[in-house]
Amino acid sequence: MRIQGILLISALMLAPLYWVVPLMGKHDAVAAFSQYLGMASLIGMACVQILAMRLPGTSLIFGPLDKVYVLHKWVAVVAVSAAALHDTIDAEMRDLGRPGGLESLAETMGEIGFYGLLLLGFATIIPFIPYHLWKLSHKFIGAFFALSAFHYFFIEKPFDNADPLGLYVGGFCAAGLLAYLYMLLFYGMLSRRHRYSIEAVDRMGDVTELTLAPVGRGMKHKAGQFVFIGLDLDNMGEVHPFTLSGAPQEDRKLRVAIKALGDYTSQLPERVQPGVQAVLRGPFGGFCRPRVSTPQLWVAGGIGITPFLSWLRGVEGDLPAPTWLYYCVSQPDAPFVAELQALAARIDHLNLKVIVSGQGRLTADRVRADMGEFADNAGRWFCGPDSLRDALQDGLGGSKFHAEAFEIRSGIGIRAASAWIWARLRPRLQMAVEKRVKG
Repeated sequence: MRIQGILLISALMLAPLYWVVPLMGKHDAVAAFSQYLGMASLIGMACVQILAMRLPGTSLIFGPLDKVYVLHKWVAVVAVSAAALHDTIDAEMRDLGRPGGLESLAETMGEIGFYGLLLLGFATIIPFIPYHLWKLSHKFIGAFFALSAFHYFFIEKPFDNADPLGLYVGGFCAAGLLAYLYMLLFYGMLSRRHRYSIEAVDRMGDVTELTLAPVGRGMKHKAGQFVFIGLDLDNMGEVHPFTLSGAPQEDRKLRVAIKALGDYTSQLPERVQPGVQAVLRGPFGGFCRPRVSTPQLWVAGGIGITPFLSWLRGVEGDLPAPTWLYYCVSQPDAPFVAELQALAARIDHLNLKVIVSGQGRLTADRVRADMGEFADNAGRWFCGPDSLRDALQDGLGGSKFHAEAFEIRSGIGIRAASAWIWARLRPRLQMAVEKRVKG
């Protein structure tokens, strides 16, 4: 995420305080602050709707699309939290004045909107809910946002909708609703769409690599970027993100390596055949090979090898500096191992290290032993499990890894937080049980 994007959304959500703080001196301060929280929640949810549109130029402010999705998630978490505080503090104070005439209905709509957003928020941060159900639930977010906007327009508040504060928040409500309608009716019209035909299917265990030929002009991409693909097959038209595993070609053919990780991807080996049509949106992302003459550390876990594979497939000649590529796999004959070994034999300065999990895991000490003096100052690029990235980062110190958030949907650390809470509660619970038994 780019800092200017975070600052922009933070400023937009904090701006109502300019008008709310003076109101605290004229009305019940707690009630006024509660209403600010409700307004901040609406502004945040409007930003969430707008970010989901994937408008051209979004990356200039917020960064590559994967970072936009991370920001999208956290703004939603903050917005729902603000709504929860607004509901808890209770804004129904008698001295707010200026009744709107539909207070009772607005209260009901607000309650439905709040609890609807809360339930959908939980569906988002609980990863074990099936993807298709989660995505279906996402289509209702705009409807609950609309109910919350109705609540705002007609609830009792110490200012008019035509006042500067009312117009400011009302403008975000309108923008969020328009974004929702666009997503429902015209989704994809503003994104880059390209039609392709599957030319070849290469099955390698649980990984399937597709070669796609453009029907028409096709797309121009950079090695390491990703696309959204929807297949012209029953129940497979829904778009999913996949990293391009091939280097850019003059004929604009593409290669995509897909691992069977869920219901959708598990169908690919059986159902996808040459000739199947596909619609692609993109390209997106900024995980592109650095054009620098400094040592490099590249780490891939499993299917995370795809962006590095696309980098190396486009290398002509040698790399400009010593580069260590660690490929962490479960089996020594994992997909692409043989091809990577051939590339390492051809490309000077490329040091390939295949790490088989049954023979030991990759550690920071192993990296330091291999890279020597280059370990501290090398450029770092990572694609794989977060746990591996964090372990290496902690052990190596220094600058962080360049990594893309390929999980479009992810949790917010519920398991880690639960473990932390349980570790502190467990001794107290044990003591309480022991006292009860002894008593």
